[in-house]
Amino acid sequence: MAETNLTENLISALGLESLPEERRVAMVNRMADIVQKRVILRIMDSLSEEDAVEAEKLADDPEKLLGFLMTRVDDIGALLAHEVDRLRNELVSEAGVEPPVQE
Repeated sequence: MAETNLTENLISALGLESLPEERRVAMVNRMADIVQKRVILRIMDSLSEEDAVEAEKLADDPEKLLGFLMTRVDDIGALLAHEVDRLRNELVSEAGVEPPVQE
């Protein structure tokens, strides 16, 4: 569910709807990876020492790690949305174009 929302958010936020599906999927996969890593880092920075130790134990299993970290955040949706928006702004800034209009 969270991955579907992330994918939809990335497609919409980055204005990728018009790309051919194969290219859109490749772009979304790369962007989703970046967003997920950023979210994990932000959550890790906010963990207690005890939770950080537990997270380290799960580091070899990204799915379990993400599941654990999601239990430590009040509003993962807001965090994901923030990181998607941040990435969108960075990409738009680097490209030197106007961002797509958000509805």
